[in-house]
Amino acid sequence: MKINKKFEICVILESSLISKPIFDLIEWLKKHSDLNVSYILIPTSYNNNFIQTSFLKNFMGILSQIGWSIIKFFENLYYKRFYSTSSKYFINVTNEELILDLRESFFSEMEISSSNQSILKKKKIDLMLALNLNQCCYLLKQFSEFGLISLDHFDPENKSYRPLGFEEVFLRKGNTGFSILRLKKDIDIIEILFRGAFPTHNYFLANHFNILKRRNFYIKKYILLILHDSLMKNTMKLDRMPSLFNLEKAPTLIEQIIYVYSLFVQRFNNVKNKILNREKFWKVGFIYSDWENLGKTEMNEIKNSNNCYLADPFIIRVNKKNYCLAEEYSFDTLKGSIVAYELKEKSSIRIGKIIDESFHMSFPYLFMFQEKIFMIPETSENNDIRIYESLEFPHQWKLNQVLMRDVFAVDSMIFQHKEKWWLFTNINPEGGAEACSELYIFSSNNPLSKKWKPHLLNPVIVNSNSARNGGILHKNNKIFRVSQKQNFGRYGAEFSINEILKLTEDEFIEKRIKHVKPNFIFNGLATHHCHSNSDITVFDFLT
Repeated sequence: MKINKKFEICVILESSLISKPIFDLIEWLKKHSDLNVSYILIPTSYNNNFIQTSFLKNFMGILSQIGWSIIKFFENLYYKRFYSTSSKYFINVTNEELILDLRESFFSEMEISSSNQSILKKKKIDLMLALNLNQCCYLLKQFSEFGLISLDHFDPENKSYRPLGFEEVFLRKGNTGFSILRLKKDIDIIEILFRGAFPTHNYFLANHFNILKRRNFYIKKYILLILHDSLMKNTMKLDRMPSLFNLEKAPTLIEQIIYVYSLFVQRFNNVKNKILNREKFWKVGFIYSDWENLGKTEMNEIKNSNNCYLADPFIIRVNKKNYCLAEEYSFDTLKGSIVAYELKEKSSIRIGKIIDESFHMSFPYLFMFQEKIFMIPETSENNDIRIYESLEFPHQWKLNQVLMRDVFAVDSMIFQHKEKWWLFTNINPEGGAEACSELYIFSSNNPLSKKWKPHLLNPVIVNSNSARNGGILHKNNKIFRVSQKQNFGRYGAEFSINEILKLTEDEFIEKRIKHVKPNFIFNGLATHHCHSNSDITVFDFLT
């Protein structure tokens, strides 16, 4: 679409003092060559419409706010040791940028005066952005050509109206999410444009700021899609929700006490386990059966080497011998290398390290092409996706090529489907170290090509319950993707096996057919990977 003018973006602010992630978003809007940013100031929700029915409720509400402020203060001191995103930034709203200042009268009147309506109409706003879905959104959206978009909890229908990121930590949920909502100009409905979820951090403030930071990438994307009229027509529509106007409140005093106690218990257990040397280790097991019989057949274990653990196993049969390739992480060098084992009946023979680079390696995914064996191990620490070629399997390998550079990608897999080659990989689009939440797909006519076409829907999944790869399985001419599920405080806790029903350059549909928990293993705490050659199935587990 050819742009003939700058789009007018109006940001609705409850305060000029904002967090760094929100500051970064507004700065991006202001620096974008196609956008012109202005502001409307409204009163904070906590200072308005806060109606208490009794003195006792009002008093308890004040105590809750004080207690919550104290908790956030101490969490902020701890958070600053590792991150800088807790800093507050001041937005200097100039007279030229300010459309309306409604902080004194807006919520009390719940209407917009005729003079203010005239100002809003004259401004010719293309799109409004509300950082929180609040009472003013329905009134202001009518003055924006493309309506109003806002950010909210993962499920705006059933949210608890606790601070964003608290409930998930409090209830020890595996992931925390957000949604991007759109209120159209002349239609009284809400469209859910997008939902995304990421692993829950172990305390509120870290979880809260992580969501603020991660959602920026997607709100930028949808702002441009709306303005360029490129938004797909498959958004989910909901009726107007009566609970929309419930105000976000501090957790109750009882919730705060339980929350603080759980943090102390969690920290105490971590320290105790380190002192008593009760660290948990990943291991690799195998069964002589198809993957559908996982948990029904006798398991054999590959013993870990001294001060190492094994994970991410792949099985391949070469010259009538069965080989298992896996990550071997050393606590001495603090990095992983690729090792090989030969499997014989119930035992395993360690061949040794077959690829050992100066950086961490894991997930030695194998594929065949032109009668040669190739490996695409995870090399995220080196910020690339690379392919190794086997010269003499399994002992000698050489670097064939680097497919992508300057990308933090984990657990990449290449396979052929309907005359095309597909690359499935997990990428953090902002370059951060957490890559459990987004699944990206690329396609090419040749697996060794350096030109891979991105899927139209990238990222095709944004949810840490199902995005991260854990292997590829084949059966009856069908392809199945193994996906990891992250639990609270537990990486790779469980996995699912998903049949790929549709895979084209602009569509991706998969259906979960099996969910695997670690309870098929004695004292099993987690399992996140599975691979099979039909005769032998390999997997990893934590005890």
